[in-house]
Amino acid sequence: MYQDTIDYFGNLAQNKARVLSESPLAFAVGSLMAGAYVGIGIILIFSVGGTLDPAWQKLIMGVSFGIALTLVVFAGSELFTGHTMYMVFGCLMRQTTLGDLGKVWAASWVFNLLGSVGLALLFAFIASGFEHSVANMTLLSIALLGDHPDTIGVAGMAYNLLWVTAGNIIGGSVLMGLGYWYATNGRRSVKAAAAQRRKSPA
Repeated sequence: MYQDTIDYFGNLAQNKARVLSESPLAFAVGSLMAGAYVGIGIILIFSVGGTLDPAWQKLIMGVSFGIALTLVVFAGSELFTGHTMYMVFGCLMRQTTLGDLGKVWAASWVFNLLGSVGLALLFAFIASGFEHSVANMTLLSIALLGDHPDTIGVAGMAYNLLWVTAGNIIGGSVLMGLGYWYATNGRRSVKAAAAQRRKSPA
């Protein structure tokens, strides 16, 4: 009854083992992202559900945590708890070995941990005043248009946006953009696209 699903997971296990073997950096980046996404979910559920009525608290917190798992699925990251199932199917179907299982489990667990720790450090920066450039555009514009002290001015807004924008560029392009580029073997994609263009008729 579940054969198609089992076949899918067996193939998925084989693919995970291959990625770890051929592109360990890509697997590491994907695992780091997964750890960070689950960390976001944990922060969210306690922020949303911390002060709720106990009768509703667990329900709301559970629904909120689904956001983290959605990020893991749609972003294609490498989550240890998912691999605990995939890799067993791979072994049972003899598409992977116990060695493959051990390597995938170990790598995903370790890099999930590092991603979670990295998010915790990022959360500390956010709690200390880390900002979003586009959100600040609105916030500071409203402050300038309304009653405001002399310490708030156009020059101050420009200074704030300069540094916040620079930080957003680094975070978006280096941490996320380049991270996913390596995680999805972007260089190979470029070579494949170039090869396809050469084959296509003018």
